[in-house]
Formats: sequence, C-alpha cells, structure tokens
Amino acid sequence: MRKTVLILIIAVTVAMSVPAFAELQNVLVGGELRIRGNWWTSGFSPDSLTARNPLMQWPWTDSFKGVAGGNPLRGVRWLPQPGRLAVTSPIGFNGDNGHDWNFVEQRTKLNVRADFTEKVSAFIELDAYNIWGGSFRSNYLTGVDSRGVSDVDLYQAYIEANELGGVPLRLRVGRQEMKFGSGWLVGTNDAGSVFRGLSFDGIRATYATDQFSVDAFWAKLVERSPIEGDPDVDFAGIYASYLGIENVTLDAYWFWVRDAISRTDTNLGWLGEWVEDVLGVDDYDVTNLHTVGLRGAGTYAGFNFEAEVAYQFGNASAAGRTTAGAGLQSLYGDDDAEFGEFGANVMLGYTFDIECSPHVFVGGAYLGGEDNRDLNF
Repeated sequence: MRKTVLILIIAVTVAMSVPAFAELQNVLVGGELRIRGNWWTSGFSPDSLTARNPLMQWPWTDSFKGVAGGNPLRGVRWLPQPGRLAVTSPIGFNGDNGHDWNFVEQRTKLNVRADFTEKVSAFIELDAYNIWGGSFRSNYLTGVDSRGVSDVDLYQAYIEANELGGVPLRLRVGRQEMKFGSGWLVGTNDAGSVFRGLSFDGIRATYATDQFSVDAFWAKLVERSPIEGDPDVDFAGIYASYLGIENVTLDAYWFWVRDAISRTDTNLGWLGEWVEDVLGVDDYDVTNLHTVGLRGAGTYAGFNFEAEVAYQFGNASAAGRTTAGAGLQSLYGDDDAEFGEFGANVMLGYTFDIECSPHVFVGGAYLGGEDNRDLNF
C-alpha cells in the first residue's frame, strides 16, 4: 500500500507541474476497494484425464499397465484427441467427486484524473489483486515466507481529448478499459468471481450523439519485435449503437483479431526448411479471426432484457500445428482450416421496486466450437 500511495503522489505531482503544456484546471483522486467471498461446491477436481472430465477424448490402447487419472478401463489411457484444443477452467464441476473451492478475493484500485482544459485530460489508475492468505507476509511458525506480496500494476493510463474538430468526437490514447454491450465478448472481466480486470493498450475513437454512437478501436495484444518480422497480435473493430428508441439499445459490431506469430512444426536446418517451403508444408498463414454480431437490450416496467448473436469466421490454418504428426499419413497439421461458428447470449431480469431494489435474472449463453479437421488433412 505504501508503494501504491507513493506512486499516486508522484502522479499527482507530475500532473500539477506541467503548466508549460496546459494550465491545470482540476485534479480528482479516486479509488475502489472490492472484497468478495466465493464458494463453489464440488467445483474443483485434480483428475485431468479421467472419464468424468468433460473434454473430447479418445481411447489409446498400449502396453501401459496402470490406469491414468483413475480411469476404470485397465490398460487404456484416455487422452484429449490430437488437434483438439482442450477447454480449460479452474472449475470442473464433477458432482460429488470434486473438492469444494472457497476463497476471498480483493481488488484495490487508486486513480488520478487531471483536467488540463475543458476538453483534454489524463487518467492514471493502479490496481492490485490478491486472494486472502495467498500473500501473507510471515510464516506463523518460522517467520519466513517466500510467497512474496501482491503486485501493484499500471491498469490504465491514457490521454483523452473531447469534441475534436468541434464535433462530438472523443479520442483516447493509451492503456484503457474497453467494454462493448454487456461485456459478453469484450469487457472488463470484473462481473463474476476472479475479477482481475482487463485493459488494452491502444487507441479508441468514439463519435456519440443522442441518436447513435460509433466506436472504432485498435489495440496491441502481443508485441514480439524484433524476434520476427511480422510477429504481433492485434485487435481492432467497430461497434455501433442506435439509441433512438426509448430505453432500448440496438447494436451491431465487427471485431478482428490478427495473430501473425510464426508457427512451425519442425526444425530441419536450412536445406530441409527450404524444401518444406517449396512443397508448401510446415507453412501456416497468419490467423485472422473475424466476429460480426447484433445485440438488443433495454428495460420496460421493471424488466430488463438482452439478446445477442454473433458469428465467427476466418483463417485458422495456424491451428493445424496442433494436429502435426497425429495422422497416419501426415507429418504436418492441416493448413486449410477455417473458423465458422455461431454464439448467442440471452438474459431476462426483473428489479423489485422496494427498498434496496433487489434484482433477479435468468440467462444463458451458447458457444459453438466443433473441431471438424481431418487428422490426415
């Protein structure tokens, strides 16, 4: 905490000592302390290869004499099918077979906003996330604890300019949160348990009126220069909302993830790699994942509702690396794979008009993801 306060004092001092650039009009210091207790019954299982695990698996019979992961079939190992990316989660939900998962989490945020003019400001926010007991500073028996303490991170730091060119256009440059719609696909990761937060390094432009708003953004997810010539992962998109219907919002959007990190299966030296390039194997294209979607949400007479549908498509050849060597005839993975799946999210809730305004809701989400690649191309 002393380190956090010191950094904030420095930030405020810097903000107040730059009259050469603009006259400082206002400085606001704020923050948030959030504590939540969680209890998941039978929600964690250490058995990652059991038949109870809800991953797509296939039997692999060999001379293995034990039973991997406690599988009841002697002499058979159950493994995730080659090429199928396992969906992992800290929560397994194995009925009465798993352990309860209970913990108390805490997130502390401190921020400074400095207004240089009526239209230009800077915002800096620090945060720290920890689980109670995960970084206690002393061992109660020996006084020595090697676990360390919680890290304080630079969560947000951006410059904001409003009404650029005399129009309702806002520009944010720097590390910032981005939440679109309810945050189902792109949000701040603070709605449920393990609320670590999520911010992006990038640029966001917003044009907003009483009738509609349009957001255009670009963010850098991974920077690998100069390891590769075109090595980065970028995230960009456009999100538009129509606000002309009272208490209702209609949205349409396009998101694009471009992953240019190189993927190869082998390292055969300059001659072998040259032959592979000539034959067109061991050469995966840049991954381009596009998502287009529509969303409607609003409130009426105490009810609130939301419905969203999205479709993902694009080139997934780099994912073929996960099938390399798995097929009977294939030394390399499928380099002709494509994305093509639907997703949907719905929610209906009601807020009671009484003291404390309790809110109840029911919702669900569907995410397609069947992997139809051929292990032999």
